[in-house]
Amino acid sequence: MKTQGTTVGVIGLGLIGCSLAIGLKKTGFAARVLGSDKREEHQQQALQAGHIDGIASPGQIARECDVVVVAVPVDASVEVVRDALDHSGERTTVIDVGSTKKRIVEALSAHPAHTRFIPTHPMAGTENSGPLAAVDGLLENRKVILLPYPDADPARVEQIERMYAMLGAQTVRMDAPRHDMSVAYVSHISHISSYALALTVLNKERDERNITNLAAGGFDSTVRLAKSSAEMWEPIFLENRKAILDVIDEYIENIVLFKHAIKSGNGEVIRTLIRQANKVREVLDKGKK
Repeated sequence: MKTQGTTVGVIGLGLIGCSLAIGLKKTGFAARVLGSDKREEHQQQALQAGHIDGIASPGQIARECDVVVVAVPVDASVEVVRDALDHSGERTTVIDVGSTKKRIVEALSAHPAHTRFIPTHPMAGTENSGPLAAVDGLLENRKVILLPYPDADPARVEQIERMYAMLGAQTVRMDAPRHDMSVAYVSHISHISSYALALTVLNKERDERNITNLAAGGFDSTVRLAKSSAEMWEPIFLENRKAILDVIDEYIENIVLFKHAIKSGNGEVIRTLIRQANKVREVLDKGKK
């Protein structure tokens, strides 16, 4: 499959879409990047910032581009990917970058051109959104999950693996059910916890000056994700609800353990819970190595 001199189309000009556009142009994977977004403001911002080389309709992107990146909210991604497959030819590879995978993988498995679709999930992002939030090098030293169909075109899979490698990322293969449960634990619950903490503080502490005066690094880093877009995360929570509800139940059990230990003044249990939680450092350090 062609890589150098590739024409790439990005449908959805938010943080991920524009960050990919920046990286693909910078590395030379893309000779030209066309962009499309349902918001005219996002199209103009991406164009003026130099993230994309031109604005085009989704249909035009499907017809003209070698690689189409679908970076829209997950509740819209199935239809956008289906349209891209419908309107593109044999030369075009289509990927998505959504945070949930089971529905889209199942929905498009019967599409006549499904072998040209490579589902992906870059494990990267920030709390910010929109074209101006794009980050150069967002995927450096990050993982990207690939979920190709069993009969996917091997050359296309290799093409997308090479694309992400050029962006500094490491690709990992996974099936859709395992992916959705895993991201519920390592990503989705983090956002729910952050939203819940922010709501708790805002409801209990009415004096904003106290929040700003007393907030230390721990609070700031914990609620950072609470700044994330509702338009992006509401469909993720609903689409992955089964896995997320399982995780929330487990999370509540651990909160209750802390509650009972603190209420009863049981320092031994508190220390035990904290030391058990400290083991996550070893897991994360192994991953970095």
